[in-house]
Amino acid sequence: QPAPPEQSVFDPPTTPATINLAAPDQQIRVITQSNIHTGPGTEYSTLAIAPGNAQYTILETSSDGRWYKIQLEPNIMGWICSADVEIISP
Repeated sequence: QPAPPEQSVFDPPTTPATINLAAPDQQIRVITQSNIHTGPGTEYSTLAIAPGNAQYTILETSSDGRWYKIQLEPNIMGWICSADVEIISP
């Protein structure tokens, strides 16, 4: 009996990975005090500290879905880890 054909790299995966990317303009609440970074990762410098229960609007989501860009003040934006917040509006 012949072996089944190998899957081509061009075939879609049988179980697609799903990433829950937040949409821009969604509201988030900081779960516990969290660092705000100048870029999407801990390798970027700390810009500010968000207090617990603070609320922000998501401006952008990093390509890996792990960081949200938020506006702290007019003309001041930073990135917060998605694990440190909860989405509070659809």
